[in-house]
Amino acid sequence: TGDELIGRVGMEAWGEPYLAGQRGGVLTIITPEGQVMATLARREAVPARSIYLTYERDFQGKVEELLGERKGAVVVMDVNDGRVLALATWPRFDPNRFAEGINAAAWSALTNDPARPLVNRAIQGQYPPGSSFKPVSMGTVIERGGVDPSQTYECPGVWNKLGWDMTCWLKSGHGTIDLVSALTASCDITFYQVGYDLSFVDRDALPSYARAFGLGALTGIGKTSYGDLDPLGEAPGIVPDDAWKRATYGEGWATGDNVNLAIGQGFLLVTPLQMCRTFAAIANGGTLYRPQLVWKITGVDAEPEMAFKPERMARLPVTPDTLEAIQRGLLGVTTDPRGTAPHRFVGFPYSVAGKTGTAENPEELPHSWFVGYLPADEPEIAIAVMIENVGEGSSHAAPLFRQVAAAYYGLEEGTPKVEGQGD
Repeated sequence: TGDELIGRVGMEAWGEPYLAGQRGGVLTIITPEGQVMATLARREAVPARSIYLTYERDFQGKVEELLGERKGAVVVMDVNDGRVLALATWPRFDPNRFAEGINAAAWSALTNDPARPLVNRAIQGQYPPGSSFKPVSMGTVIERGGVDPSQTYECPGVWNKLGWDMTCWLKSGHGTIDLVSALTASCDITFYQVGYDLSFVDRDALPSYARAFGLGALTGIGKTSYGDLDPLGEAPGIVPDDAWKRATYGEGWATGDNVNLAIGQGFLLVTPLQMCRTFAAIANGGTLYRPQLVWKITGVDAEPEMAFKPERMARLPVTPDTLEAIQRGLLGVTTDPRGTAPHRFVGFPYSVAGKTGTAENPEELPHSWFVGYLPADEPEIAIAVMIENVGEGSSHAAPLFRQVAAAYYGLEEGTPKVEGQGD
């Protein structure tokens, strides 16, 4: 009739046919005296149906509260089936303003806001992942480069095989360090060398493994067996390679590009959702699930209930032994004195495996990442935290990760206020 509230974007747009139902009616011919002469058509009304999301509502609200007014995103997934348990982004906008009829001034303010409140950073924000990408590099050099996890590297604090000095975040260097411990300590020089070595094995090895880990493409959160959620507008990110660089910049892939890629920098861009899904696969033994937003749609009349099942999309391209080595390195991040975040999880009752990331970008300060899963021995959830332009991953994203994990398990506790210790 023209006065309905209609879903235009996101879940509201996808679910409109179910949420709205359908009006019924009868078309008849009536005499001037009011007598029904004939019934030409009849359509029964279709009741509206309820859509149940995979979000845990109270938890979702708590995650939004914890993120607060920090520019960034938090994603929480069930590692064993791909259900999205919480997805928060800030800045946000009030959708009720659109339902009530937004005026030109308010629309202009939203679209021209430099903070970009219309961008859902969890699924549309594209960022360099920094060191949170290093598990992918480790898996690639073991599988494609034939390196044993126990192989050692030398980190004197400075590396110059490209002809100029590149430093480790630990200026004094990590000394002699094995690959698993290098992941734990986030040793940049080890991973510079990993990228350098892989460029001579196969310049496409690292990009191809990154894609196989679920990066550089849509996760499929916008697809279901019952319909397409394209209104979500998920971003694919970028996994650069020789073909991409030639098409974009007109020049080929260089060894330095591979070195940058190995530490999650350069042209690489990912979304928080992609990173959460990748770590969920590392946690669950290697299965990449399609992130799932819809749990069920209730049945009405002759229409049966529509239940949404987990969908396995792919397997990580690594052996169980390689995956176990990566998992050990990630657990060390929060438990080993050489790790970049053990101070952030002191006294936390659940074991956490994860990775800090401090991602350089053209803006002022780095993006802060912490991506991981818990409990480390029997994983249940994966969490990705990304905060824009604030500094080190251990100083900003890791404490928020802890708070989100505590909220999931119903813990009321403070976060230790300890200075960061790198990456």
